Amino acid sequence: MATVEKMTQKKRGKVYKSPTWYVRYSYPPGKRRRIAAWADKQSSKQLAANIEKLIACRASGMPIPKNLSETIERLPERILNHLKKAELLDTTRTAGAQLLSTHLNAWSKHLRAKGDSEK
Repeated sequence: MATVEKMTQKKRGKVYKSPTWYVRYSYPPGKRRRIAAWADKQSSKQLAANIEKLIACRASGMPIPKNLSETIERLPERILNHLKKAELLDTTRTAGAQLLSTHLNAWSKHLRAKGDSEK
């Protein structure tokens, strides 16, 4: 189950609350993860619900429903990267959502890094 909470930190005897809400979830089972959501609690709760749906799809082996897929594609890149790293999203699936220019820039950087010429 995904939960939404604010982080607290103690500094010099004072307790500070983060302005950002965080989503805590467990995937794979037993591995606790945390991701920074938004300053708005309602939006953060919606992200938690979507992460729960992703976990359910992943656990059952079912494909991601179209409406959830469309919602996920609109998430910020930092959240998409987190979900890829947690293996909740397939990396080839999220790569398809990127612009072609992004892929071409990454490919040209790769070619330059390995020493290929511009020709």
